[in-house]
Amino acid sequence: MVGFNFCPWCGERLPPNSNFCPTCGERLTVVRRQKGGRRTSLLTLYGSWSSILMAFFLAANVFLAFWMAPEISELLLTTGFPILASSLLPPFVFILVVLEGSAALVAYWFVLVAILISFIIMIWRSRDISSELKGLRTEDPSPLFAVTTVFSALLLVNIVYYFVIGSLGIEPNIPLSAGQEEQIRLFSVLQAVVTEEINDRMILIGLPLALLVLLGRKEGVAWKMPFGGMGLGRAELILIIFSSMIFALSHLEGWDVWKLIPTFISGLGLGYLFVRYGIHASIMLHFCFNFLSAYMIYTGSLLAAVFTGLMIFYLLILGVPFLIVYTIRSIRATLTILSANDKNAE
Repeated sequence: MVGFNFCPWCGERLPPNSNFCPTCGERLTVVRRQKGGRRTSLLTLYGSWSSILMAFFLAANVFLAFWMAPEISELLLTTGFPILASSLLPPFVFILVVLEGSAALVAYWFVLVAILISFIIMIWRSRDISSELKGLRTEDPSPLFAVTTVFSALLLVNIVYYFVIGSLGIEPNIPLSAGQEEQIRLFSVLQAVVTEEINDRMILIGLPLALLVLLGRKEGVAWKMPFGGMGLGRAELILIIFSSMIFALSHLEGWDVWKLIPTFISGLGLGYLFVRYGIHASIMLHFCFNFLSAYMIYTGSLLAAVFTGLMIFYLLILGVPFLIVYTIRSIRATLTILSANDKNAE
């Protein structure tokens, strides 16, 4: 094995002739170099091929969202479409307007098209994924790789969290009960994929950054800021944390206090993908959460339930190493950003 200066798993500098990384504890003998000196990693290989599987899974779910359109459209003609918005004060979410008739249908199709366009952009910007599929470690992973691996890590956090509080005898309130019609349940979570990303990422992160650009306090193009992809800096970090707090609090009324912690952590992941890649990536991550069990709910079939269970189990295994990696990287990035700004202040 060729020696490494940096750990290919967490990026930390290594002592000479290390067999284990002293920071993340990963064994370095599972990593090799390809011809030309480029580092290869089994973790990158694992994550990249898993992202291909996830792409097909997401494509199937996007297809299902459009397949349900006639049923949902008929439902909306009688029930309407409530547009929710985040608030900085209790109850932290309110009904902005209730759209009815054709206006509700237009809003619903806007949600569907936004999800479809986000999926297409994610796939298009991940088209040069061949190096990742060869296991070549890169500092600029594709959006598909990032969405898949961040989702797996956050899914693990959520599953472990609810398992722990469940073992303590705590039963969190779930507003979407099993007795509701499948169309209502799926429509509710589907529209939230787009409306919550507009509320909590575009408005709470993108618009303040656009204002900073207009005031000359930040470099960039003001009109692009609400769409994300600007990179991570001190202002972005603060806004990600702030928006995640509002995102968590907005779920308090419909759920309960036990929803705050996992939703806040998920908001951090959504905010990171928003500033790193753009609104399409955060919408896709949100779609992963909200529509993961869509086929099982919609069809009610045993086959769909088994497949969904196997997919969740696979993603949980994938999430173990990536939860470690993203936790270490987020801490390092936060400390680097804060220390860089402290030096600038001096």
